[in-house]
Amino acid sequence: MTYEFIPTLIQTTTWEAYTWEALRDSLSGKVWELIKAENIDEIFNLIRDEVGGHGEEEVKKRIREFISDALNAEGVVTAYDEVYQDIVLAILDLE
Repeated sequence: MTYEFIPTLIQTTTWEAYTWEALRDSLSGKVWELIKAENIDEIFNLIRDEVGGHGEEEVKKRIREFISDALNAEGVVTAYDEVYQDIVLAILDLE
């Protein structure tokens, strides 16, 4: 058996781990509708400036993974790489 630490999203006012339920509840209606519609291109256009240091195809692949997680995941929000982490943070900053 192997073990690995992965970054966990923390809500800094309480220093508690952020859950997928809390993330879904915090998204604006417009962003949530884009996620439910699985509109990868529109989400990419909204966060392009915040994730510009990563390749477009890689970002779109991770947005696809984020959408699946946002719709289905339970428990604590974790990120297995910097690209996914940047996408989650950029989406949380959308209004």
